Amino acid sequence: MKKIILILLIYLVACLILNLIVCDNCCEINSQQLPYYKLMKSNARSDQLILSRTLIKNVNECRKFALNKKALAFNYGIEINDEFNIGMHNRNKSLRKTCQALECPEIYNFTTLVQDKNYKYYSMYPSVIPTGSSFTLACIPRTGIFAFSSNNLNYSQAQISCQKINASLAHIISEERTNGLAKYISLDTPTFVGLSNYNNEKIWENEFEHGEEDNHLI
Repeated sequence: MKKIILILLIYLVACLILNLIVCDNCCEINSQQLPYYKLMKSNARSDQLILSRTLIKNVNECRKFALNKKALAFNYGIEINDEFNIGMHNRNKSLRKTCQALECPEIYNFTTLVQDKNYKYYSMYPSVIPTGSSFTLACIPRTGIFAFSSNNLNYSQAQISCQKINASLAHIISEERTNGLAKYISLDTPTFVGLSNYNNEKIWENEFEHGEEDNHLI
């Protein structure tokens, strides 16, 4: 029996080592820490466009639902559902917990927030993002918040400018980013997309070594 247990332990260790060896850059991306939705406001809900909605049991299920829909924020609500029973001639009140996955978060000091005692608002982003007068904020649904500048800068200058507002140069690591950022790029102006292909490895990486295989149109 001890021999069988020892063999199983050796097998499991070997599998873990093999997994570490064959794990490529894409695997490293998948192992990144998942984004976190923070409670931003109680007794209120955001009036941002709803991607999808569903009934859930608790706020953790709502978090998972929002993450699955690539929502940047969500409303978590507890509503009273009145059910009228004709046979019993009475009303049964039950609680219904609902989750609204939102396309974009509140980033302008809760300007589209609605007072509602039955809801709580959660977001990946703070309600105010300080960028200064040289940047304009824009939300790309299912992707994130981006800061755009009309200043003409070279790569190094642009990198430093982003770092000053605790940001990094945008890259097109996903289809959502590619399509979303394309709307803001002029066809007449060369644009740096924030990805580099080092040593012809067909792995495009940004400055933080987050990358993807060579399957996106650059």
